[in-house]
Amino acid sequence: MRRAALAVLALVLAPAAAAMPWRAGFVPSDPLVSKQYYLGQGHAFDALPTELPVVNPVRGAIIGSGLDPAPDRVDRAPLERLRLSDPFVLYLGRIDPNKGCAALLRHFTRWAETNTGVSLVMAGPASMPIPEHPQIRALGFVDEPTREALLNAARALIMPSPYESLSMVLLEAWNHGLPALVNARCKVLRGQVERANGGLYYGNAVEFGAGLDYLLTHADVARQLGAQGRAYVDREYRWPVVVEKIEALLRAV
Repeated sequence: MRRAALAVLALVLAPAAAAMPWRAGFVPSDPLVSKQYYLGQGHAFDALPTELPVVNPVRGAIIGSGLDPAPDRVDRAPLERLRLSDPFVLYLGRIDPNKGCAALLRHFTRWAETNTGVSLVMAGPASMPIPEHPQIRALGFVDEPTREALLNAARALIMPSPYESLSMVLLEAWNHGLPALVNARCKVLRGQVERANGGLYYGNAVEFGAGLDYLLTHADVARQLGAQGRAYVDREYRWPVVVEKIEALLRAV
């Protein structure tokens, strides 16, 4: 059974697997495009009292749950039944405007105006209309074997959500060595990608298109980013690592 991974919000960046890792980051914007302002996630504290009570510190730790390694061999039969062929990029999860899917569809259809032969596959229940387009495949809910086959065969995972506390799908993609293209407005997604060096992030349609182009046309770099994502999962989310952190915490109590 696939085990989900919980958030680890504060991690120390460890060296990537490769000797000279590719760094995650923005792709260059068109200089004619107006500057993108990214939304912070700060909160107003004006209503707080001027003096707060002193609280004794409590010993604790933030520990993620374990994630099993992806299988070495994945059955491609589900993709053949769906008549999905390479290349395609993947969105996996609830298809909803609050997940950034409306913007994703706008960005992709704009990109597809000058790029043919690559499909966007969207797997998950939809709560919004999905346009009829020869390069967009909406699969609806998929079972576990199909999910594994999609993650194994896609060229990249796209995470357009501006609001995430953790993307478990992102960890699962890295578990398969899949690079990611994520929304820079989401500090959590951007932070995960920066810590793992496992993909690129974008802030507007131009950066989305440039990032997608880069991952599709630089297969060696895409593989390296995916490998660095998997190395991050190995360092932080494997069961022996998680159990050791729990035992260390119990010893310190």
